[in-house]
Amino acid sequence: MISKAGQPSKRLIVIDGLPGRGKTTALAFIDSFSPAARILSKLRTGGRAPAPGEFIADYLRVTDAEFDRQAASVDFYAYQFGTDRYGFHRSTIDKLFASTNVGAVVVRNTGLIRRLQQELAGIDVVPVLVTAPLQLVCERLDDSETTRRRLAREAEFLADVDLSLYQAVLRNDGTRTSFEAALRELLTTTAVAA
Repeated sequence: MISKAGQPSKRLIVIDGLPGRGKTTALAFIDSFSPAARILSKLRTGGRAPAPGEFIADYLRVTDAEFDRQAASVDFYAYQFGTDRYGFHRSTIDKLFASTNVGAVVVRNTGLIRRLQQELAGIDVVPVLVTAPLQLVCERLDDSETTRRRLAREAEFLADVDLSLYQAVLRNDGTRTSFEAALRELLTTTAVAA
């Protein structure tokens, strides 16, 4: 759908970033920012169980067999990060935008982000990179095997990242107010009236 000004009237904010940088914090803010903003749910294999009270609105954990079954569909968008696989159907995107003009999803794969930009006609795909200083990340995360695994993925991410892809880089400096202000600005400048 194209607005009168010739611009897409739907926006999908695609959040990327290294583990522990604030992607889930960004999703939680977007989810609470406006009833009109929606989080795109995706399927995920593997991963740890959510901590009590942890915001997990963006994925449904499935078995490898179920993921493979879903991935056999031609309209399935999938990627792998570490040992976990993530994916969602084009129909999930269409369903999301049947009820809103602004959606958000975490995608940690630049190839898939580019594919979404190319294939989602009528939807403005806005890639956003969330960053944070390593010292802050180490302070935020516990000293567990999960944390060590997350930090080890940094090399994998850095090998994949192309900064020219992102329309915005949001720095999560630990000051919730400044991070939320940057997200609010992104949402209000990308939100288009129905």
